[in-house]
Amino acid sequence: MTIKVKNDLHGTEVAVMPLETYALESDQMCAVIPFTEYERAREALCGMSDCRCGKVPDIGFDDNGTRYVLKFSDGPTVR
Repeated sequence: MTIKVKNDLHGTEVAVMPLETYALESDQMCAVIPFTEYERAREALCGMSDCRCGKVPDIGFDDNGTRYVLKFSDGPTVR
């Protein structure tokens, strides 16, 4: 399953692969996106380090039009 994420300011779109999906108490669907997918999406949606567009929004849609709240997993740990 993929979830499409859009950056309306730049008119860009990217598909991300969630680690897992589940329903919240509000019945809203949630998708957990790995940090590597977040980084890939951020680069594909904007790529400009000084842009204030927000890069990756916190919602996305699957192929059936179901809306997902995106939760990004923790990034790499520094040891």
